[in-house]
Amino acid sequence: MRTRLAGATAILGLGWSLIVPAKVQAIPAFSRQIHADCRTCHFQGMGALNAYGRAFEMNGFRETKEMHQQRLQRSKKRRETREKEKGRAER
Repeated sequence: MRTRLAGATAILGLGWSLIVPAKVQAIPAFSRQIHADCRTCHFQGMGALNAYGRAFEMNGFRETKEMHQQRLQRSKKRRETREKEKGRAER
């Protein structure tokens, strides 16, 4: 009885591990491809894609001109915000 229970538990565990997906991770090649940080496409936890990441995926992992311009604008805004905060901290 115990061996059957142990065998059934092992089979269920193996089956469950095949059904449940593994943790999603960023692929550094895409980051290098578009010269961007992984957080461009992923949330901080690196598990889920943000809106830009979903659009990048839906476009066959290629960045359109529009996406490129949007990314550069967001990057510029972040850089300006950091510079402002740095200036306030120095005062």
